[in-house]
Amino acid sequence: MTTNVKLEGDCYGRNVFSLGLIATTVVVCLLLQPTATNAFMVPSTYMEEFTVFAIKENSTTNSSRHNTIHFELWFNNRERKKGVYYDALNLTFYYKPNDNISSLIPIGNATIKSFYQRSDGSDWRRGDFEVRGVKWESITASPVIFRVELVTMLRHDKMFFRKSKRERYEVGADLKVNDQGDLMIKKWTIFKWGIELTSSVGRNYMGSVQLIGMFVLFVFYFW
Repeated sequence: MTTNVKLEGDCYGRNVFSLGLIATTVVVCLLLQPTATNAFMVPSTYMEEFTVFAIKENSTTNSSRHNTIHFELWFNNRERKKGVYYDALNLTFYYKPNDNISSLIPIGNATIKSFYQRSDGSDWRRGDFEVRGVKWESITASPVIFRVELVTMLRHDKMFFRKSKRERYEVGADLKVNDQGDLMIKKWTIFKWGIELTSSVGRNYMGSVQLIGMFVLFVFYFW
């Protein structure tokens, strides 16, 4: 006669191991989800052109645009089924004489009118602004570093012709300009449409990694 023995310890270990794997998988899936605002994909913004005419032209040139900077921004709506509404976009530009963020010198502002962007759409906005507070003759280093900060409010399309609540959209980037007065873009980023403006508020990836580590230790301890 054969006696079937139920190995309760093995069953318990397998159950704990399975639960640990499921929990770890859920956490990893949450981490891999794209950044979103109020369950919507955040659009991407790139600086495609940033031309400093004071550097591009000779310092002795008597030109009406000598103290002007020209810029061109590219906006990409990553939502495939929902359009996005931009309120007026406020741009602030800075000269950055060194890597210290406290050394930023405001040099100008620009405003882009509000607009609507269709789902999975692309739009370009161009502009010029007069530079203030910079002594071009004292700038000898190359590249010259500037910074742009963009602030606006976003809304997305919802079902039944409704719109989502307004969400703050704030991004920025450092801009390196060569001795020809043109924006420097690495060759490998040319297909990314310029310099991406990013948010200074990011996810706490370190805390997430620690959480995954705790799950892994839990699984191996009880396995």
